[in-house]
Formats: sequence, C-alpha cells, structure tokens
Amino acid sequence: MQIQTFAADTESGGTDDNLSQSKLLAFAFARADLLIEIDADATMIAVHGPSKSLLGDEAASYAGLPLRNLLRPGTESECAEIAVACRGGRRLPERLMTLHSGRPATWAGFCTPDLPGRMYLSVALVERRKHPR
Repeated sequence: MQIQTFAADTESGGTDDNLSQSKLLAFAFARADLLIEIDADATMIAVHGPSKSLLGDEAASYAGLPLRNLLRPGTESECAEIAVACRGGRRLPERLMTLHSGRPATWAGFCTPDLPGRMYLSVALVERRKHPR
C-alpha cells in the first residue's frame, strides 16, 4: 500500500508540510480518542490524546511501558497478537478490548513500510449504551 501526502491546499494558500500534518492529525482524531505508537515488542513509544482523563496519567509516563499496562488483566494474548502483527508489518483489524479502567474501546493498528517494527494504534472509546457488556 502506497501512502501519499496531501497536495498543497491552494484555496487557503497553504503550501508546506504543516498543512498536510494538520490534516492527517485531524483525520486521525476524527474517530480516535487516543493514538498510540508501539514497537515490535508491544512496548509503547508514545501516547497522544487526553491520556490523563482517559487513562489516569500524563502521556509521557506511558513511554517504555508494555501495552498490556493499558488493558485489563487477562489480555496478554491480545497484546501478543498485536506484537506479531507489528513484527509482520500487518494491519490490525478493529477489535474490542477493555482498558484497565474498565472502559471498552475499539482498537485498530497500521504499520508503514518506511517505519518497520512500529505500529500506530487508534483507540476509540465505546459508548456503553450502544454496546452493553
């Protein structure tokens, strides 16, 4: 899969990469509450979004921790599957997993060929009224 950058937005006069980065960021958060970068061992490299209100700590405190720390106990097999997908450079189809706080969320991931051994996860909280336990 080839990822292309956005062409310059000539109507607003934008011509630099910042415009493209702003659009990509807007697309990323259009359906996500958190964006998480992990390595091939499912160790978090970076967390973006309102981590303090959703997870309990500032984003920087999660760097270097295993992804499983964000999930309720018993999700070790899911974290292992995520790591295998990351090492294989495969997309992670959307799945429902529960945060350690007990809040259900959908998770999906994507790897890019120019950054091997990295996966970019999109996490969206699920409204309880739509998906009862």
